Amino acid sequence: MTVEGCYQCTHRSSSKKNKYSEQWRAQSKVDLWKASGKVIVTKTVQKIPFQRLVREIAQEYKSDLRFQMTAVVALQEAAEAYLVGFIENTNLCAIRERRVTIMPKDMQLARRIRDECV
Repeated sequence: MTVEGCYQCTHRSSSKKNKYSEQWRAQSKVDLWKASGKVIVTKTVQKIPFQRLVREIAQEYKSDLRFQMTAVVALQEAAEAYLVGFIENTNLCAIRERRVTIMPKDMQLARRIRDECV
């Protein structure tokens, strides 16, 4: 048997799944959502629980504070934008290490790169 004529030696499987295609597909979806201006997290972070969280944090500084609904919505949009950007950066750190799953060390690196307190 000669190696030159061996079909298995010359043929590589073309059905091999690209390891990173799912990562890049997810990243492109996030980019499309960002470009369209849609809020991504609003459906998961409801308004009333977020409002309770804002009031609870505000109680630590001063009691009897009142918030306009537009102020709470603005805080929620800012928090969502921060979280989306942070998770994107964390995901890029994981992709750089050739991993699919984000880890705490990716979050620490993303915060360090963003020049935030670690």
